[in-house]
Amino acid sequence: IVIPALNEEKYIGKTLEAVTNLDYPDYEIFVVDNGSTDTTSDIVRSFPRVQLIQIPERGITKAREAGRRAATGEIIAQLDADSTPPKHWLTRGTLHFKNPNIVAVSGPYLYEGGPWWFKSVAFVVQVIFYPTTNILMRILRSGAVLIGSNVFVRASTLEAIGGYDTSIAFYGEDSDTARKVSKLGRVCYAPRLYIYSSARRFEKEGILKTFYLYIVNFVSVM
Repeated sequence: IVIPALNEEKYIGKTLEAVTNLDYPDYEIFVVDNGSTDTTSDIVRSFPRVQLIQIPERGITKAREAGRRAATGEIIAQLDADSTPPKHWLTRGTLHFKNPNIVAVSGPYLYEGGPWWFKSVAFVVQVIFYPTTNILMRILRSGAVLIGSNVFVRASTLEAIGGYDTSIAFYGEDSDTARKVSKLGRVCYAPRLYIYSSARRFEKEGILKTFYLYIVNFVSVM
């Protein structure tokens, strides 16, 4: 599990509490702190099971790439510092890889915070629209759908595509990875593979603006 973190003292403790108590028998946890100026690293160090990596460069793809290079597992699980997985998350995610043709799997966020209508729309989009879009894109051979902080991908597949594109700062990075890995195998979208995630970005930047940025960058990358 690779978790990028930048000034996440408000959220990282809750995330690590959940991540260190998953029902999977054997897994690594890496938090990649890329330049925090708060107590994020101190909080991470208080969890003995968690390995802290500190890099000076900021950027979510730089953090994910550092974590990928440090990991020794066959599957890389992406998670954000403000996202908490249910206890069965790893078990449910890794089951998909019993199919040798599957190279990556993703699932939805259940947002914590924000107005009820936003959470309702987000649920419908992620549970109905995204799976349909992923199937259509597979048929058209035009990429796939991966939701950045809820992704499982084979380490060998990431290595084959040269890792994450560290030139992408944030928006579009998950779409770029999805487009590349979909050329090497099947990408699955599983509505039951959910995590809980903060709605803070929507609250800070505006719901419509953030939706717009996600859509524009997804279409642009694809």
